[in-house]
Amino acid sequence: AKTALRRFLADDIATRSDLLGIVEAQKKGGLFSSPQKARSKPEAFALGDRDSIITNLTADPIVLSKSGKEGSLYSFPQIFRSLNFTLATYAIQEYRFCQSFFGLEGEALQPVFRPVMEKAAVLLQQDVEVYVHECSDCIALLLIAALCSAFKEYLVSKGAPCMDRYYDAIEALIWPRVDLLLKQQSESVRLFDSKRGKTAAPVTIRTHFII
Repeated sequence: AKTALRRFLADDIATRSDLLGIVEAQKKGGLFSSPQKARSKPEAFALGDRDSIITNLTADPIVLSKSGKEGSLYSFPQIFRSLNFTLATYAIQEYRFCQSFFGLEGEALQPVFRPVMEKAAVLLQQDVEVYVHECSDCIALLLIAALCSAFKEYLVSKGAPCMDRYYDAIEALIWPRVDLLLKQQSESVRLFDSKRGKTAAPVTIRTHFII
C-alpha cells in the first residue's frame, strides 16, 4: 500500500553502502561506469536539524496541490509526521464523539472506537512496513520511533489515549530493522583492515559521531 504523499518521497540520506568500515574512495559503480562520488560521513551519520520534525509535531500537514506545483520532495519521517498529525486530529474528534454518544470511557470505549480508525491505521502501517524493509537510514528510523512516542503523548494531552496499539505496532516494525543496521555497522568496523589505506585510498581515522 502506498499513500499519495509517497510520490513526493526524497531519497534517504544514508544508503546500504554507508558503512563506517568502508574506505570512502573505493565506493565505485559497475564495471563500465565511472567511480561514484563518496557520500560524506557527516551527512550520512549526523542528526543535523532532522529532529526539527519532533519539535514541530503539530505543524500544518503537507499540502499535495502545493507540493506538486513546487516540485517539493520530503523525507519519509516528514511524510510520516504529516500523515500522523492528520490521523491524530481525526482520532481525537472521533474519540470525543464516541465518548459523548456512547457514554463510555477508557478501555470500554476501544471496541467502539477502533473500527472507526482501523482502515486508515492499517493503510499507514503497511506503508511504514514497506519503507522500513527497504530502509538503511538508521536516523530516519529512530526519528519515526520518536514520532510514535510523541504522538502518543500528544493524544494523551488531548484526553484521547486511543492509538497506542497502532503506534506500538509501528515501533515493533522499526526496532528489529534498527538492530540489524547497527549490527551491520559494527561488523563493517570489525572486518575493516586499516592497512588497505596504504595501497588504496587514505583511511580517515577521525571520530565519526553517531547520534
